[in-house]
Amino acid sequence: MKEAKFQVFHESHCQMHCFLIADIGEDNIILGYLFFEAANPMIDWPTGKVHRALVLTEIRPMPATDMRTNYVR
Repeated sequence: MKEAKFQVFHESHCQMHCFLIADIGEDNIILGYLFFEAANPMIDWPTGKVHRALVLTEIRPMPATDMRTNYVR
């Protein structure tokens, strides 16, 4: 199973979370208890709406630099 790291922005909070990646059909994402406990967003459960923006940004590793191309004489 693959893993991805995301920064989660909600109100004035920013936290890094690890997510497992899986083919789950029609759903784009399923968030569990550990995520909700850490992020603690305000949710209107009858409508399923999160109050204020909840933004996930993937953290991708920087590609390794080839030191041979950076050589200056």
